[in-house]
Amino acid sequence: MLSPSIRNKIENQFGSSIAYSKDCEALAKSIEKACNEKISITTLKRLFGFAKDVEQPRLYTLNLLASYIGHKDWSSLLANIENTENLFGSSAIKENVKWISPNNIHLLHHQISVSLISEKIDIKKTISLCKQFGKQPEIFSFINEMIGIAARQKNILFLKRVFNLPLLFNETVHSSLEFYYLGQTMGLMLRSHPDIAEELIESLASSKNAQQYFIEWFVDEDYLQGYYGKFLDAYSRFKHVKAQDKLFYFSLKYKQAAQEGNSIHCINWYKKIKKINITTGIHHIPVARYTGICLSEETSHRFDPTSTYYKIIHEFGYANDYESSVGFIFYLCRELFRSQCKDWLVQVITDFENQHGKKITKSSRHWVIKIENQLLIYKAYSYYLLGESKKARQYFSKIDSNLFDPFMYQQMYNDYINVSEKLKSN
Repeated sequence: MLSPSIRNKIENQFGSSIAYSKDCEALAKSIEKACNEKISITTLKRLFGFAKDVEQPRLYTLNLLASYIGHKDWSSLLANIENTENLFGSSAIKENVKWISPNNIHLLHHQISVSLISEKIDIKKTISLCKQFGKQPEIFSFINEMIGIAARQKNILFLKRVFNLPLLFNETVHSSLEFYYLGQTMGLMLRSHPDIAEELIESLASSKNAQQYFIEWFVDEDYLQGYYGKFLDAYSRFKHVKAQDKLFYFSLKYKQAAQEGNSIHCINWYKKIKKINITTGIHHIPVARYTGICLSEETSHRFDPTSTYYKIIHEFGYANDYESSVGFIFYLCRELFRSQCKDWLVQVITDFENQHGKKITKSSRHWVIKIENQLLIYKAYSYYLLGESKKARQYFSKIDSNLFDPFMYQQMYNDYINVSEKLKSN
């Protein structure tokens, strides 16, 4: 995206703000008329933030924009901005170019532009900006953008430093969602750049911040057989002492084997999982996977209210606060659905609704809303199994596939289609 300063210059030349996607069509015509050169409307939409920016703008495009606002080329435009930035002694410049103040956040946007045009990232400057703006929420948009630039430029050194940048991972200042989405940006980038992934495995797997906010929080189940599976194995070499860490690793290796259709490996990982002693101190999501995997492997274990697994479900799924409970139930139901443990699935959904009511959403938190939305797939299927087709369709109609988590989107979408086909055939 363009920095606010350059965007303002373009809008001033255009004579109107670029507030909507459709404004880019008129801007393209204005640029063609002024410069006698065509520019892609789609490119303008990406540069102004109306479409996802997946590729670095061509120098031709940047030069054309610079020419439109009266500069020889993009380098000249940036040089002009740099020169202005060095003239703080002038009160007139302070008045007219407020964005260049040392305390102004727009320096982040400027650094993005410089990184694009110079085709390299100044790591020292980036670290300096993190020290200056590390407590500001805008720092995450900046770093997310820089990750994309670094990937396209194959800047391994910068990517190795991301999770060690100063002031960034301060839980007393920033929301945990910011950390999650930074990890997501790293993961989605690595999907497209497996060559970069190979060079980052050891450094990220050994970083405490990367372990937590990337490997543990962005569990890329759709890529267990790709880059994430390799990161997971490296992670296990650094975190393998606590029961929770072992359970996290073993359960995901089980899922990896299940995706591969390797039943022998599934059994071997199940045996390791079974040896772990479940305590209240273990995170609810690994415990949900544990319970679902054990029930999946112990096919003769039909629903039994006296079962040890049922006691675990009650302890983690119904006795906890709602947000932990819905997370546990969702991850458990995924495993039960995959292995078609129908009696357990129906009972779990029934108990959960009796405990928390049948309201579709109960939370205002983004993460929980996504969980509630995805859980509707298994609620709909549960009612289908009970023969209550009307209620099943009612729940299914409320599902928003756009809210499926990107780290397991394909798996969720497969389950979604599976249930959809069953409802249609009924």
